[in-house]
Amino acid sequence: FSCKGLFCSLVTALLLEADPDLSHLKKNIKPLPVNEPVIIDFKFENAREAESLTVTLLAANHCPGSVMFLFEGRHGIVLYSGDFRLTADDVRKMEQLHLSNDTCKSLRTMYLDTTFFHPKLKSIPTRESSRD
Repeated sequence: FSCKGLFCSLVTALLLEADPDLSHLKKNIKPLPVNEPVIIDFKFENAREAESLTVTLLAANHCPGSVMFLFEGRHGIVLYSGDFRLTADDVRKMEQLHLSNDTCKSLRTMYLDTTFFHPKLKSIPTRESSRD
């Protein structure tokens, strides 16, 4: 697979670049805009031709710089998310998750990488209690 870079939000890029212990990553950090589809070209090893993938970062509202990644390509639509704090209203406002007729796009796969998936964690703290 050939597509070098650590893709992230601008806020995350600034946080990474500010850490002297991560200075070796600086040349590979590729900040992407939030809510703007970006076409990324890549090539699998042994493939004859390069492929393109549309990547859109969506605000996850979990902490500064946190985003979800929406991948759209010839194999379908995939949403990758770590922790997030979204209401149903937040999701309705995310145009990138909807078709032009306001129906939700059909996801092939959703990857949910979350702290609170463990069965022992029965409730998620509120935003207010997390700030305290």
